[in-house]
Formats: sequence, C-alpha cells, structure tokens
Amino acid sequence: NIQLHGTPEVCIPCAKGKQRKKNQPKESKTHATEIGEKISIDISSVKQASYGQKKFWLLIQDEKSGYVWSEFLKKKSETCEKVIDWISKFEKDTGKRVQRIRLDNSGENVKLAEHVHPHPTLKIKLEYTAPHTPQQNGKIERKFATLYGKLRSMLNTAKLTESLRKGLWAHCAETATKLENIIVNHPDDMSPAERVYGKDPIWIKQMHTFGEVVMIANRQTIKSKLKDRSFAALFIGYSDEHAEDVFKFFNLQTKHNIHSRDVLWLNMNYADYMKTQGMNIIAAIEEEEVDDKKVKYDTFLKSTVKSPLLKKDLNYIDPNILHSMTKSALMLLKIMVESENKQEIYDSQNFHDLELIKTE
Repeated sequence: NIQLHGTPEVCIPCAKGKQRKKNQPKESKTHATEIGEKISIDISSVKQASYGQKKFWLLIQDEKSGYVWSEFLKKKSETCEKVIDWISKFEKDTGKRVQRIRLDNSGENVKLAEHVHPHPTLKIKLEYTAPHTPQQNGKIERKFATLYGKLRSMLNTAKLTESLRKGLWAHCAETATKLENIIVNHPDDMSPAERVYGKDPIWIKQMHTFGEVVMIANRQTIKSKLKDRSFAALFIGYSDEHAEDVFKFFNLQTKHNIHSRDVLWLNMNYADYMKTQGMNIIAAIEEEEVDDKKVKYDTFLKSTVKSPLLKKDLNYIDPNILHSMTKSALMLLKIMVESENKQEIYDSQNFHDLELIKTE
C-alpha cells in the first residue's frame, strides 16, 4: 500500500484546464420567519416599449408569504426611487418593517445602496448575490419565468394584433401578478394576499379574462342624436383604488386607458369582435402594420435625410412612394441620390429595384 503524506499542492495547469463553477446549495441556510424579513428584487427588460413607454419590469417578492409586486419603468435609473417608494407604502399598509433585501450587483442596485444606507428611517440590510450567480436569488428568478409564461398565454388568448400585444404587455404583466397573489397551493392554505393583507382583493368576486372586449357607455354630457351611446374597449386589469365593480380598460379608438363601471361584457376576444364588425383579423393586422411602418419611415427620414442635396432630390419623389418603402429601400434611394449621376434616381430600372426590396 502507498501512503501519501503532507498537504497536496494545487496544480496550476490542471486548475486552468479543469476548474468549474462552485456548487450552489439547493436550500437557503437563512429562511424568513416573518413577513418583510427578506425581500427579493430583480429587473427584466422587454425589447418593445408599452403604450406608456415602459420597457423594464421590476419584480419584488416577499419570501415568507410569496407575495409579489410589479412595477414598470421607462429607465433602469428609476429603480431606486421605485423601491424606496414601495418600501414606504409596504410598511404603511402592512405595519411590517422591511429588514433585508436580496438583489444582484447591477448598477441601479448599487445606487440603491447609496440612498438606503444613509436614510434616516430605513434600517435595511442589502444582500448582494455573487456575480453570475442568479441561483442565490432563485425564487424571484423562477417567479419571473412563471409570470412570463402566464403573460404569453394571456396575450395569446386575447388574440390581439402584434401592435396591441406589444403595447399592452405591461398591463397584462400587472394583471398576471395580481392573479398570482390570490392562488392557493392547498385547500386549507391561505393565498399570499391573505398572508400579507389579511384578506383577498375586493375584485376577486368579479374576475374576467384579460383582453375581453366590452362596450362602455359614453358619458359625454352633450351628444349628437345620431352618435352611438357606447364604444368598444379591452379589459386590461383590476383597480385597487376604486370600488369592486370598477375596472381598467383600453379604449380602442383613442388608445388611452380608462376606468369605468358602465360596462357591457361581450364575452369575446379581439379577433371575434373584429369579425362581428365585418373585418378580418388579418386585414386589421395588415392595416395596423402599414400605419406603424409610416411612422417608422417618417422617423427614419427625419434622422437620415440630412444633407441639403438629398432633401432637394427627395422632393421630386411622390411621398406615397417613400412611405411604402422599407428601410433597406430608403437606404438604397439615399445612395442613389448621393451618387455622382443624379439622373439615376429617375431611371425606371432603379425604381424597379426599389419595388423588389419592398417585400422583404
């Protein structure tokens, strides 16, 4: 038998070639024993901004109760203000004190520490996760995955156009969050809302499907004798600041959010409603995309058509042709105008090339 003595030394070449990530414990050593003792926060971004220009989703979760709060931001720099405002409201509404916050090392969270530590009333300990180790904040990471799944399912059920789907994602995420807080895992268990606030929200007895089309009474004082007395809207969420029969809606005509209780529920999604109006959902989508493209092309022209020569030459082209072009076609047109032979822009073959690019 061979017996080894002494302390083994680290083999540097082996370490360079074989070192792996340290195993993460499957269970936390410190469990919260009361509400507010341990709060987790995380941020996720969505490429497309909502109608309210919100692109970031801030999720806050209480470990003991499992209750989650959603806040939506235009910029990540708003995180600090949102979290501090949430802490004040949470402590006022529940009578509990926030003791610890688990978060990652991102820049906006470092800035949060600069405001929390010197704050005269907030006695909160911030716990940062190790770099590239989201498992240390695993509960809220998994909650994000759960809510995103529900968000996509709710948008699919609503059968919205792509523009509405992107514009209303924040309202859908807020509704999914509220529904998550009234779910119970066992018959004898309490919902997260009951654990934190002692009761379920008032709207729980009047629940509806996200994206359901409704008719809302027009409450204008002066109305034409021939004008319709209601307009179509989409149900987009519940209101915590109003009576139980008041809901949030998206006005399909004005593209604005409203609260109302003068509602006739149609029990149909957007696609079914459009069929009753004699419009195919595909046609509605195409019409919407054309309008969206015109906005994009106008913005593109303002940002790219800068040279006086280019502006002058573009004045000879029908604006309708410009609006129908894709970005690639406009770039080709820009190159043609700036080329030495200005006559090329009026060449039918070149316009034929532009027409081919329209369909990309």
